[in-house]
Amino acid sequence: MKRLKFVTVLTILLTVLIVNSLFFLPPAAGSDELKRQLLEELIALDATEKADLFADYDELYLAKTKTQAVLQGMEGREVTSSTKAWVDMLLGIIDDFETLANLGESSNSSDHAEALAIAERVNSSITMLDQYEAAKELSLIHI
Repeated sequence: MKRLKFVTVLTILLTVLIVNSLFFLPPAAGSDELKRQLLEELIALDATEKADLFADYDELYLAKTKTQAVLQGMEGREVTSSTKAWVDMLLGIIDDFETLANLGESSNSSDHAEALAIAERVNSSITMLDQYEAAKELSLIHI
């Protein structure tokens, strides 16, 4: 009889622990430090020589500005590795566009071949942004 009560109490205790762990899991780890780092990278674009690039490609500047505004509005805990992935992808697209613009001014045919390869990478990156919900909500995939 005592063994049956012990098993019943143990079963109830384990059930309570499992239910508590299912309903009270901590949120995915986010970071104020990561948020600061990403914002610094986005803000640094304004201080670099990308002003001409943004003047030529308004859509890039709009995507950067939208991303910056969304990050500023996010709580630190909401900024996760997934956020970093799509922000890094956007930063890569901006860098690639800058390279494309420089290569497009060249008269060397090998530069044009390299530009085509970079354009394919940009197209692929834009398509990959569709995997990230926040990027879709920002309409970043329509750069």
